[in-house]
Amino acid sequence: MVARLFSIAVATGFLVGLLMSAVQAYRVVPLIHHAELFETAGGGHAHDHGHDHGDAQGTAAEEVWAPDDGFERHFYTAITNVLTASGFALLLVGAYAMSGWRLDFRTGVIWGLCGFIAFSLAPAALLPPEVPGAAAAALGVRQVVWIAVAFSTATGIALFVFSRRREWQVIGVIIAAMPLAFTGPHGEGSGSVPPELAAQFVAASLVTGAVFWIALGAVSGFLYERWGARTLAGSRAKRALTPI
Repeated sequence: MVARLFSIAVATGFLVGLLMSAVQAYRVVPLIHHAELFETAGGGHAHDHGHDHGDAQGTAAEEVWAPDDGFERHFYTAITNVLTASGFALLLVGAYAMSGWRLDFRTGVIWGLCGFIAFSLAPAALLPPEVPGAAAAALGVRQVVWIAVAFSTATGIALFVFSRRREWQVIGVIIAAMPLAFTGPHGEGSGSVPPELAAQFVAASLVTGAVFWIALGAVSGFLYERWGARTLAGSRAKRALTPI
């Protein structure tokens, strides 16, 4: 059964990762290219410190490898999207198996929407997607905030959905909404990107995230119904018939 769930996750990740890459190439990547023009014109993140140490840092930054624009950049983006989609799909199909619910295409979409709320929409309330050149808080701080918000929202949704007692459902709603009471970290300065472009990037990123999670839930739910549900049912029946 574990091998079957892993196969479902890999197949889902491959299909959804390619879809995600296509959507990003059409809507998100052009905005990133546009923002990089402002970032380069504004000097990026490099600063002239006026001494040898600053020059050494600038030289080291220039030597950092990055994929070339065009095919190479799209290729590595697609690989990253496939791996990311496979990881999240593995979490979904694992939750499917543990829930004991009957899964299909439509139910998978609902699970995908919950994933979008927990891992994209809720974190964006405190940490809006940031285009290159925008003023951003420290990476470590943003990572901690994202993990905390995603965990809180996912826990709240799980309590609301899986709990049969009303008080636990209320607690789930409170836990899911708790991050909204805080203010996300902000970077220093205003950045080099126009506010209109930054707003377009936020909208495009959220739409892309919604497409990603809905497709992830739909494909994984469909494949789970076809490949995983019968295997899981047979495995449970076999364990029930096995003498202790």
